[in-house]
Amino acid sequence: MGKIIKLRRFSKIKLCKGCPLKSHARNQVIGHGKIPAKLLLIGDSPDKTEDLLGELLVGKDGDLLLQMLQEASKLVNVPIPSYYLTNCTLCRAWIWNPEREDYGFNREPNKLEVLSCMQNVMEISKAVRPELVVFLGRTAESYYKKEFPGASRITHPAYHLKFGGRASPTYLQDVRTLSEVFLQLRGIR
Repeated sequence: MGKIIKLRRFSKIKLCKGCPLKSHARNQVIGHGKIPAKLLLIGDSPDKTEDLLGELLVGKDGDLLLQMLQEASKLVNVPIPSYYLTNCTLCRAWIWNPEREDYGFNREPNKLEVLSCMQNVMEISKAVRPELVVFLGRTAESYYKKEFPGASRITHPAYHLKFGGRASPTYLQDVRTLSEVFLQLRGIR
């Protein structure tokens, strides 16, 4: 039932032809989570696995993000708030390479791609009605800081994975940032 409502709610977004990413995407990945939600998380672009399956939080990045949310919750002894996760672009940004078995590498979306998808992301935000926003990485922050001036930023989980996962230099700081956001949502800070 929830998936049918989600498809109806975002039917305009599904018809998007805003940039070249859509023509090469296997799936348009709108997001994952509750609607409405207290917290909106905005990343950069779906990865290969998310593109293949049409769902967010299905790869290693998603697993690490969930772990970060759980650790932040334990740190301040409050439950994880309701959240919705989406990206700056709803289609995978990648570089074609026919010599690779999977035909390419993930890449950061460019300005045209992000701006073409901005209306879609704002439509998602309108449906989610978040109290707070957290950017997952600099791409989301650089394009959406005017739309969400009070937003926080953490390092994208993919970066943490490249640099040791939980041992990454900024991992603990990002967990602390998330815990502060959780406290703000509870009215504690």
